[in-house]
Amino acid sequence: MAEQIEPTKNPSERILYDIDVVAVWKPEDELDQETGSQVKLHANPYDPSYSQIPKHVFKQVTHRLVRSLEKLAISTTVPRVLIQARLKVASDRFMQLSPDCQYLAVLSDHKIEIRTSRSGFETNHAIFTSKRDRDTFPKWRRLSWSPDSKILATSRSDGTIEIIDENGSLVCVILSSTNSDVENDTQSRSSFFLEPVAFLCFIDPRRGSNKVLSFEGHVYQYELLVITFDGILRSYLINTTETAFTDGKETLFHVRPNATYSREGPSDPGYFAYYHKFSFKQWLSTTACGAVVTLNGLVLCLGGKSSFENDDETTLPSVACWMLLPERPFYRKLELEGLNCSSVDDTSHLSQGTADYSGFFYRLINIFSTWHSVNKNFTDEIIHNMVLSPNQQHLLTLDFSGTVKLWNLSLNKGLELNRSFNQSELNYFARGKEFKDLTLDEFIVKVSEIKSENGDITGIPGCDNGKVVSIGWWSNDALIFGYQYGLMIIACLPEMVNILGESPESFKSCREITSQCNNCFLVIEHEVKSVKARMINDGFVRYSREQEEDIDDEESEEAESLLGRLIDALANSLHYVTDTFLWHFENDTTESRGKIVTVSRKTYRLNLISKISPLELLNRKINALDYDDALVIAKTYDLDTDVIYQAQWQDSEVSESAIHDYLDKIHDREWVLSACIRTISNKPDLLRLLLNYGLKDTDILDNIINNGTSSNKDELIKLLREYPFEINSGVEEFLCKLQISEKDIIICKYRHYFFKYLDRLRTYEVIVEEKKKHDIENGSMEDFEENDGWVTFVDYTSTFVDDYAVFRDLNIAALAMDYATEEFFKGLNVLFTHHGSETLPYRFIILEQIPETVNPDDYESFLPSVILNSNGELVEHLRHEQPWREIDWVDNPILKQRILPDISQELEVGGIKLNPVEYPAQSTLITKWYIDRAHKIDSISGQVDKALTLIHHGIRKNVMNLETLEENLDMLAKLIYECYPNLDSVSKIMSLKEFETLTEAEIIRVFLQYTDGKRIVSDIKKFIIPFLRILPSRRARLNHVLKGNIIDKISELESEPLDLLYNYILDISLSDLELVCIVFEASKPSLNADERIIASDEDLARIALACLYGNPRTDNLQGMTRIYECLPIFDEVSDENQTSFDVSLVQNYTPYELFSLFKSKNEIQLQGIIDSLELHLKAAEILARYDNAVPLCWFLQSSNDYILQKQLCIQLTRKSGNGSENDEERFKNEDEWTLLLKEILDFHDNEKGVLSKISTEEIYKIFISSLLSYGKFNLARKIILPTDQPHPLDMTIAEQLIIDASKEFFDNAPSGDMHYGYMKLAYECLQILPISDSLQAEIEFIEATHMLTEQKVYHQPGILIHPMQIRLAPNKLDLIARLLSTNEDAYYDSKSIMELAKKLGYRDDKVAEVKVMAMLADAALRDSNLSFAYNMCIDIVKIIKTISNMRNNDKKEALLGSVKDIAWRICYEVAKQNAFQNLEKQMTLMGYALALCPGDQAADILNIWRKIDSEYRLDLIRKSNEKSLEKPKSERLKPVVERVESSLLTPLLQGDRFKSVFSRFF
Repeated sequence: MAEQIEPTKNPSERILYDIDVVAVWKPEDELDQETGSQVKLHANPYDPSYSQIPKHVFKQVTHRLVRSLEKLAISTTVPRVLIQARLKVASDRFMQLSPDCQYLAVLSDHKIEIRTSRSGFETNHAIFTSKRDRDTFPKWRRLSWSPDSKILATSRSDGTIEIIDENGSLVCVILSSTNSDVENDTQSRSSFFLEPVAFLCFIDPRRGSNKVLSFEGHVYQYELLVITFDGILRSYLINTTETAFTDGKETLFHVRPNATYSREGPSDPGYFAYYHKFSFKQWLSTTACGAVVTLNGLVLCLGGKSSFENDDETTLPSVACWMLLPERPFYRKLELEGLNCSSVDDTSHLSQGTADYSGFFYRLINIFSTWHSVNKNFTDEIIHNMVLSPNQQHLLTLDFSGTVKLWNLSLNKGLELNRSFNQSELNYFARGKEFKDLTLDEFIVKVSEIKSENGDITGIPGCDNGKVVSIGWWSNDALIFGYQYGLMIIACLPEMVNILGESPESFKSCREITSQCNNCFLVIEHEVKSVKARMINDGFVRYSREQEEDIDDEESEEAESLLGRLIDALANSLHYVTDTFLWHFENDTTESRGKIVTVSRKTYRLNLISKISPLELLNRKINALDYDDALVIAKTYDLDTDVIYQAQWQDSEVSESAIHDYLDKIHDREWVLSACIRTISNKPDLLRLLLNYGLKDTDILDNIINNGTSSNKDELIKLLREYPFEINSGVEEFLCKLQISEKDIIICKYRHYFFKYLDRLRTYEVIVEEKKKHDIENGSMEDFEENDGWVTFVDYTSTFVDDYAVFRDLNIAALAMDYATEEFFKGLNVLFTHHGSETLPYRFIILEQIPETVNPDDYESFLPSVILNSNGELVEHLRHEQPWREIDWVDNPILKQRILPDISQELEVGGIKLNPVEYPAQSTLITKWYIDRAHKIDSISGQVDKALTLIHHGIRKNVMNLETLEENLDMLAKLIYECYPNLDSVSKIMSLKEFETLTEAEIIRVFLQYTDGKRIVSDIKKFIIPFLRILPSRRARLNHVLKGNIIDKISELESEPLDLLYNYILDISLSDLELVCIVFEASKPSLNADERIIASDEDLARIALACLYGNPRTDNLQGMTRIYECLPIFDEVSDENQTSFDVSLVQNYTPYELFSLFKSKNEIQLQGIIDSLELHLKAAEILARYDNAVPLCWFLQSSNDYILQKQLCIQLTRKSGNGSENDEERFKNEDEWTLLLKEILDFHDNEKGVLSKISTEEIYKIFISSLLSYGKFNLARKIILPTDQPHPLDMTIAEQLIIDASKEFFDNAPSGDMHYGYMKLAYECLQILPISDSLQAEIEFIEATHMLTEQKVYHQPGILIHPMQIRLAPNKLDLIARLLSTNEDAYYDSKSIMELAKKLGYRDDKVAEVKVMAMLADAALRDSNLSFAYNMCIDIVKIIKTISNMRNNDKKEALLGSVKDIAWRICYEVAKQNAFQNLEKQMTLMGYALALCPGDQAADILNIWRKIDSEYRLDLIRKSNEKSLEKPKSERLKPVVERVESSLLTPLLQGDRFKSVFSRFF
């Protein structure tokens, strides 16, 4: 519960309070946010169909139409007169505080806002937006929190209940329908039917019992009581997903797809259950409100219309109480006098299984029952609101007549009426201030007099306040009343004195209030305004402020007939529809869209009324600028007045009178000093006055010194005032030990800042004037406007106050850096002159901020200079300084360090550390600064001329050691601005830093890197020659810096300056010989010496020869010839004085190596080399003509190299025959080939030419090979076999050349067809010379290759064999085997196969012949041609016989052994075939196999032979019997035996080996 307030001891004691508006709602704005700020209805002007109206707009029209007819709503539970009466007292926005006072739920049309007390209810903790349509009758809704403030229930006018949690999430929905058809729920039933809830409340399901309630096996956290106006109570048990469990053991976490339930439908076990139903109709005919009391149990109090009447036809009190029981009958009636009546179990016939009473006929009966005639005052005694006191011992009720009753509540006595207040009394309690001393009767008389004089006084505050429409509790003895016309009081019992003050608090309305919670309560204020509006394009309503007029808040309460109200409502609604929407469908929209209409604007405000202390009230008065009342409050409650004068000072303009009226009256002088520091006037004079006013209170030097222990305090004070910086050791020791209080330190700080701000003010004034002049000169004053006659410097749109507030606290050094950046040099001069102590230690960093693009002439006065001091040292020259004031004692370094210990000279501005530099500085430091600054100018801006100007100023200001930098900048400037002024790449790539790292040679290359043939001569003469001339002095100046550090530069310094130019020429000769040629042409000996680039003839010859012989390119013979023509001609000398030209020491033949070599040659040697050059150029020209160009260095390399000369000769003969394309021949006839041979022989020139190391015979061999390779066979025959001169080559050598050429053609042939391509050339090439054995062998091999190609022999499956593969085959008989295996019929042409074997190289090879015959037999065997195979075997045996008849020798035996092995195997393979039909031939072959096989194979073969013999004998016997032959068996076998014996067996049987074999079987 909320914190309770103790009873007021003095009834007349007033409370101090304040009202805050914590929230404002405008329904029209909310509608715009929901449906869009612009509602456009597009329609066809020729077809004004209503179907084109957007759905949401139509809903709004319907919604407003139904609301306008709210008085005519029909209900089955609410009497008609009650419907009309409630509309006058109910609000359409509801709110309720949670029991723990942490949340406030505010219910609007379509959403619930949950606000938190932590933010003073200003911010939303959560917002729940219902998915259902807007409520048709929002004044009939209810709202209720659970006891633990975790969930919230809200009911709609149709009886639907939505339950949400404190985070705005929907828990479940209970529909007003009693059937279980939840899926067909339409979510909203916008009609004239009302089914509202009269009372809604969460209670503990245990109902005061310690026993846990278990319903259907589940325990529930909440019980929800829902009571309708007809007195029916329905109870529901509810769990959230966090609280659901079964028997308190297992938590349920199943997901509910649809948490919507019917009013009396089935349960969702563990989450939702319809518990029971109860009826209060026998006690209350109509129930309108209720409350639950927790006093040693639960008591339910209900208010409404009693069902009983006394004898005088007056009804009994319309409030009754029931005890809530944990078990049936669940409710027990408590009598007003405390007597218990008998318990009535009204749940027996209202159980869960009752019939559906929501049907059409039931509702129709109930509708007529609520329309029964009643008396005029039927609703007056109906209680529509009741509120429990904080201690729950009293109940406050309000009925429709406006009567408020106070009841005592106890379990023993039930309800007991304490007091009753009628409308007159309640109106008296809220009387105005002018009527505060009147009694009730006097007040009533006074009101009557005013009414008789002025007529209608309705709604006059304090006089006629209307009925009480809302009630609440401030404390246990203070009541809150809200009146019909917006007044509100807190009346303290028992005198009912308004403790808010002498007058009631006024609102636009106060129909919805809360009771006190944490010393505050809330009121929802409803305001209605009538404004003029104009309808413009697309239906927008734009309100005109000039035409807005306030109208009365409340609705007219004049009595009207039912029919009249119906007609007016329908007319108003239709008028709204037609005026607002239907004009969109008119054809002519211009007239209606300009119509001015009157529109009502509603505004809801949530007001927080909170109790405050006198001090808080004082602060609120000050915040409201009500200083007079604040002074009164301060004097009344004895509060400090400083805060008032301080607020007045802060709220007033700075002036002399304000200083005396406010600052002089403030006792806290430290605050005054702070105010003088913080306050900035808009006028400098007033600001100076304020600063001086504060300064005069800070001169406390005497007080500070007097705190110390010293005998000469007066002298010390005088010293510090006159000479603050002249301190000795004694003064320093005293000041360091001096005890300074914290208060004095603060005052000293203020004094320091007063001086600082006064100085800054004067500086600011001067700078602003200078800034104005500066901006006028620069043309930046076009948008200038004065601010109170003052020109600001930061921003011309800002004021002096804003500008100076920034300026006075700026770091002066940082400001100087800004001025330097902005090129505001006059302002910078002001800072250096008047604030030298703050700027000069950082002068170098400040000057560094000047943009590098600024001309140094503009800031020349700020550049440091050097002078010679009295000691003869070079030091910095001091600037002129002029501080604004003399130094004060507070500026003493020791005191300043103690006052401002955190101030350090090392600062950081924008990431730049400001380190102080000694002043004046040494000369070396200044030199370094100039050098660094020049580099920075170049690196950032790239403007070398600016850096050069800076160095010129430094030299004029006596700064030392800048000459080298000046030279570098001068050369760099020439490079950028003169040499290549139009090339951005040079200025971007080359910086001063990079230029300084260049060597002397690199400098030359940089100057000439983009030169060309038109300007190279002028560039060298304009830039390079002058640079070479200053090198001696430059080297002398740099020698001591470079010595011992950079070795390559030392070596460069020792070389001659002209060598740099020569090396450059050697460099570019490799890439651009044309430029070198131009340089040499500009150095011809025929030119004058001063016009030549290279003046020395010897140097010209040396470097030209090095360029020519060191150039690897072959495509610029014309340029080389031009260079040759530029060479000098030296006088000839005798041969004995000439020296040889040895190039053996040259390795890479680079121009540098050759130049080094030529530098040692004298004129005679140079002339000899020049002569050789002429011969080499001619030879190079000939070689180039045949596309065999070689660099000139080749002639030097190959002069004694046989291999190189031979390679050249081969290339010349091979490549010369080809044209520019490989398929095209260069030479069209034989004469051109003959000319080539002649020129090659001329290169030999009797061993004096460029091919001197190759013999004539070698040249002919190379040339003839080339001819053969090109297929020039006729020309080759003519050269090999000339008719008019000796043969140039021996025939053996010539024959080998032809065979090699033929093999080359053969190897390159893609096919073995000798009638086409390379194979044809290989065959024809062999026909050049008379046929010899070697040539014949090659010819036959080509023919064999041709045969294999025709037979399509494959190397691999799908790949034909290549000629090269035929030549490289290790066993060429395998090719025949492959031929027979791939071509099944090839064995028939056995003669061709045998001839093929001979041509493959086996012409006289008997073994190869037998192998081929065996292959043929095997092929026939595979083709089942046993007859052919038999014949081949017989032929093989014949060959064996022939070999056997040869002369005996070792070769014979080896040959015989090889052929026998082949013979017996093929005979055996043929003889063992089962398909053999001729047994006689089979026995013959098997006999040959038996005779020729090795001994280890004889037994097996013999067995087969005997088997065949047996079959043969049986065959003969069978045939003999068939033919009745009478010859004996021996005679029939005789021919076979005789043939075997005669051929092989008889000779072989004579051997012991065969006889031993036969002995096993016979």
